[in-house]
Amino acid sequence: MRLHALVALLIAIAVTTEARAAAGAVSSCMTVPSSATELTSYHDARLTDGTRYFVDVVRNPRADDWSPVRWIDMPRHHSTAIDWLDLATFPGLDSLRDETLRFTFELVSREITHAPEQNRWRALYHARVLEVCRAG
Repeated sequence: MRLHALVALLIAIAVTTEARAAAGAVSSCMTVPSSATELTSYHDARLTDGTRYFVDVVRNPRADDWSPVRWIDMPRHHSTAIDWLDLATFPGLDSLRDETLRFTFELVSREITHAPEQNRWRALYHARVLEVCRAG
């Protein structure tokens, strides 16, 4: 029985150490990225021209996705979301669910669909994430 408890303790330590190491893979933001502009409005969002943006995000538990901390202005009668591409290339994000992160990214495409029988549209932007750091 003692051996079983010892093995369980060693596994718990190994898992915790691995999670801390993965979280350490995302460093703290030292400054605002000089090569990027904060995305504050979808009106001005430019696609596929190499323009880099950044936005601070938090984990949205309802959608199980990363959502901007601050409101991003959008056209009237639109709801807008960002599909973050390539997040798997940033190890440790799952262990940072309670932190504010800064994503630096390029917008690569946009899909706009009309809500049937309503005067509303849904816009989904696809963004290639280039850098991730801790904003807090």
